[in-house]
Amino acid sequence: MRNLLIVAVFAAAQLASSVSAKDIPDVLPRPDNKAPNTTKPVKVFFLSGQSNMCGMGRPDSLKPLATENEKFGYLLDEEGKWTVRNDVHHIYYVMDKRAIDAPLTVTVRFGPEVGIGHVVGYYHDEMVLLIKGACGNRSLGWDFMPPTSRKRLGQTKTDGWYAGTSYDRYVKHAKEVLANLKDNLPGYKGQGYELAGFFWWQGHKDKGMAQEKYERLLAEFIQDLRTEFKAPNAPFVLATVGFNGRNLGPWKGVFDAQMAISDPKRHPKFAGNVASVDIRDMGGGGYHYGNNGATYTKVGDAMGRAMAKLLAIKDSKNAANSKDAAAMAAVEKLVAEKEYLKAVTALRRLATAKRGTDLAKKAADRIKALRDDPKIGQAILDAEAAAFEKRCTTAEEKKDYALAIKLYEQYIKQFPGSSRLAEVKSHLESLKSDKTVQAAMTKTQAESDCRRWMSLADNYAKAGMKTKAREYLKKIIDKYGDTEWADEARVQLAKIQGR
Repeated sequence: MRNLLIVAVFAAAQLASSVSAKDIPDVLPRPDNKAPNTTKPVKVFFLSGQSNMCGMGRPDSLKPLATENEKFGYLLDEEGKWTVRNDVHHIYYVMDKRAIDAPLTVTVRFGPEVGIGHVVGYYHDEMVLLIKGACGNRSLGWDFMPPTSRKRLGQTKTDGWYAGTSYDRYVKHAKEVLANLKDNLPGYKGQGYELAGFFWWQGHKDKGMAQEKYERLLAEFIQDLRTEFKAPNAPFVLATVGFNGRNLGPWKGVFDAQMAISDPKRHPKFAGNVASVDIRDMGGGGYHYGNNGATYTKVGDAMGRAMAKLLAIKDSKNAANSKDAAAMAAVEKLVAEKEYLKAVTALRRLATAKRGTDLAKKAADRIKALRDDPKIGQAILDAEAAAFEKRCTTAEEKKDYALAIKLYEQYIKQFPGSSRLAEVKSHLESLKSDKTVQAAMTKTQAESDCRRWMSLADNYAKAGMKTKAREYLKKIIDKYGDTEWADEARVQLAKIQGR
C-alpha cells in the first residue's frame, strides 16, 4: 500500500487543480499481503444504500473482466483464485444481521466494496475497515431519511417502521463496531481510528421523486452522517442510478439530484469533499444490472478512485492547515516571550501572504486583540516607536541633521502615545536650537545648493545658453559669497564672459 496523491475522473474534480496529480495507477498491483501500519489510526469507511450496495454481483460474470482486462487483473492471484486483501477488513450488516466479517475478497454475492476496498487499500498504509450497512428496497425518502429531514418534515415517530429506521439501524451498528474495535477488527492494536469517508449507492426505491426533493434529502443525509460520526470534513462519494444505461426514465429526477449534489455552484460547502460517479456507461440492465459482477466492480473502482481524489484534496488542506497552525504557534511563542513587535510583524506577513484566507483573518484578528490589550498595545507602540527613533538617531549620528529633524517631527506625529514622546520633543527642540547643528545644516544646505546650481550652470554653458549659466553662477555668489563654491563660480563666470 502507498500514500499517493490521486487523480480520478468524477464531478467537481476541477476543484482539486491545486492537488498534486500523482495517480493511483490505472492498473493496480495484486495485494502484497504486507502487514499494514498499525501505529496510525485505522481508516474507516462507512458504506450504505439499498440492494446494489448490498451486492448482487456474481463471480462468474466478473471472471472474464479479471482475466481479459488488465486493469482488473489484481482480482486474481497467480493460481486464478480471487485475491484477498488482509489489510482491508469488511463488515457487512443486513438489517440487524452481520452477514460478512472477513478480509476483503470476492464472495458469492458482492457489491462495489470489492473495487472500493482495493483502491482505498492501495491508497492507505494504515489498516482499512469497511463497515457496510445496506438492505434492498429502501428509500432515502423514508427508510434512510436523516434526522434533519425528519425534523423538517415533522416525522417524529420512533416506533414501528418509522421514517429513518434504516438510517438509525446502520449508524447504530457502525458505532457499536467502532466502540469495540479490539473485538471487531483482527490485528487491531489500540491505535484508534479515523472516519475517513462515506460511500452511498441508492436510488431505485425513490423512483419518480423530483430532483429538488431528493437533492435536499441527500444534502441533509450527508451533513447528518458527518455529524453522527464527528467527521465534519470526511469525504462523501456516491454512485448514481444507471438502470438501462442512459435511458433513465422515472429515475431522471434522482439521477439529476445525485449529480447536482457535487456541483460547487449549487452546493459550495460540498466543494472538494463530495463527488458523484456517473455509472450509466458501466453496464446497464435492470435495477440489479443483470447481476453483472463486472459492473459492480467497475462502479466500486470508480467510487474508490473518486474517494482517493477527495482524500488527496483533504490531505493537501490538512498539510496546509498544519503549516498555518505552526506559523500561528510561532507567533504565540513570541507573544509569550514578550516579543510583541516581532509577533505583530509576523502576523502582518501572514495576513499579506495569505490574503483572502481564514488564516489572514485570524492574523488580522490577533493583531487587533494584541493592540487592544492596554499593556501589550502600549508595549507594541513603544517598540514601533523605538524602531523609528533608531532611524532618527542614525541620521543624527551621520550629521544629516536636516533629515534627523524631519524624522523626529514625523515621530511626534506618528507616535503621540509613545512613552518617550516628551523626551523626543525635548531633544528635537534642543537639536533645532544648537548653533553647531544650525551651522552644520547651513553648510550641508550650501553644499547641496551649490553643487546643484554649479551642475546646472555647467550644462547650460555647454549647451551655449550663457545667460542661464550666468544666472546660476550669480546665485551661488550672491547667496554663498564667502565659500569656495563662490570662488569657483566667479572663475567660471569670468570664463563665460570672456568667451
